[in-house]
Order: sequence, then structure tokens, then C-alpha cells
Amino acid sequence: MLRAVWSNDRATFNAVWAWTKQYLQVREDKLFAWKWKGTVLDKKSATDADTDIALALILAARRFDHPAFEQEARAIIASIWDQEMVHIGSNAYVIAGNWARNEDYTTIHVAYLAPYAYEIFASIDAHHPWAYAVKSSYAILHWLYDEQALPLPPELIYLDRHTGPIDRPASCDWGLVLVQL
Repeated sequence: MLRAVWSNDRATFNAVWAWTKQYLQVREDKLFAWKWKGTVLDKKSATDADTDIALALILAARRFDHPAFEQEARAIIASIWDQEMVHIGSNAYVIAGNWARNEDYTTIHVAYLAPYAYEIFASIDAHHPWAYAVKSSYAILHWLYDEQALPLPPELIYLDRHTGPIDRPASCDWGLVLVQL
């Protein structure tokens, strides 16, 4: 969908969006099933896909002058905020998917962080403080690259919702970093 918007290809955008709604938007919220092979194999969500879909709809609304796409994006980003974020105090952390909300150590896929998208979400959604998601995403990246001096980020990190400042326990290897906030 994003490539279709960037290519100014309204027909492809419409076709892909219609298919996505019909076959992947099968949950009670407005998020999408993450796994498909001829049929939905897993209804759990994946935050990166939901973010990309919402962003594509916002951009398509602007490029194609079709406000209905923005309305659909608003519903998706409200579900992202409610289902794919962990809120600790005034902080909001983007998690891997709706399934990660109740884990003891909440999974965060580092590659799913999209602060550029959250800034765009904030431009159409005054009901949620998306600046907190931007701030926490950059804080995580700062911790990984500047404080831990990692040459490459790990795929996954984990959020301990009950303990103190960011730290890397000696027992963790770099592929499995525990983030304590």
C-alpha cells in the first residue's frame, strides 16, 4: 500500500486495501491478522504491519484527495494505541503486537519502532499523545546505539514494567536484551 501511494498508483492502492480489509481485518478491533497462507493462520496482530497500513491510508487520503481513507486510518491508530502500546506513567511504549501486552517482560521488536509514523498519527489524532511513542522510540534507540554502543540492534528487547532504569543484565546476550524502565 505504501509503495502504491508513493508511486501515485490509486488502482493498485484500492485493490490492495480492499484485499487487506476483506481477508486480514478479521479481528473485533481494527487491527489486522499477521499470518496468512490462503486463509488467516493467526489472528494476532503485528504492530509494524498495522502501523504501515495506517500510515499508507493517511498518505493516500492526502495524495488521492480521499478523506475516507483518513477516517479508516483513525480507527486503526486508535486500536494501535489501545492494543499495541504499553503505558507506564506518562510513557507509551510500542510493543510487538496485541499478544505482547500481558507478558511478564513485554516484547518490543526494535525494527517495528516507527517514530516518523507516530508524528504523522499525531497530526490527525488529537485524542492520544503520540509524542510519548516518539519519545520512547528514540529513547530505546539512544540506549541501544549510544549507551550500549551496539553496532546493530537486537531483533527483540523486553520491557520490564515493574523495575527501574534501563540496564542490561550481565546474564543476557546481545540477541536478547532486557530493557528495564
